[in-house]
Amino acid sequence: MARIEPVKAQSSVPNKSGINLPVPKFTIGRLIKLIILVLVVWTAIQVARTGLWQIPLFTKYFYQAPEPIRIVGPISQNFPELIIQSKADITNKNFRLSEGGLTYLLANSIAGMHLGISRPNLTIESQTMEFSFLIPKKNNAIVRLYLQPILNAENSLEFVVSKTFLGQVSVPSWLIGEPTKILLAQELSPILKVAPEIRQVKLESRNLILGF
Repeated sequence: MARIEPVKAQSSVPNKSGINLPVPKFTIGRLIKLIILVLVVWTAIQVARTGLWQIPLFTKYFYQAPEPIRIVGPISQNFPELIIQSKADITNKNFRLSEGGLTYLLANSIAGMHLGISRPNLTIESQTMEFSFLIPKKNNAIVRLYLQPILNAENSLEFVVSKTFLGQVSVPSWLIGEPTKILLAQELSPILKVAPEIRQVKLESRNLILGF
């Protein structure tokens, strides 16, 4: 009498096409390699998005150069003329300084300090001030800072940096924003010395307005 042997269960289940697909084994080593690969790709994307370096493929697909709100041409007045104009404004209980005037002051200061940046540009909207500049030695990467003018406890004008961007990447404000706001305040100090105590500060499109 013939003996019937039991059929052994298959170790893998064939798919509908009848082909057995190997299932990769999970190991800690493979997980670590995957995490490292993800971190490398993420880092390359973020570096490309700064605009500081051209990374093949990554720059093409992940970086689009941002633009400032608008390009402001610095006014043709020299510094003494700005002082005379500011005195005339002060007599009317208001001091209105245009974005062109602020761009002029910053451009002169930056040129004298040889900071290695170009196209300083300050635009003013009703809610914020945008200061931007290019870094020529780094593919003309653009830096953009967003500032708010405030009065401190001594009723002196200060600027608070709300956001800072290097290319398309948000960076800590202390890295670039803090030195910039100090520079802006220093450039305005000679004009503000001839002014009475400031009572109010506000923004309107294209102008910074101080009330006395």
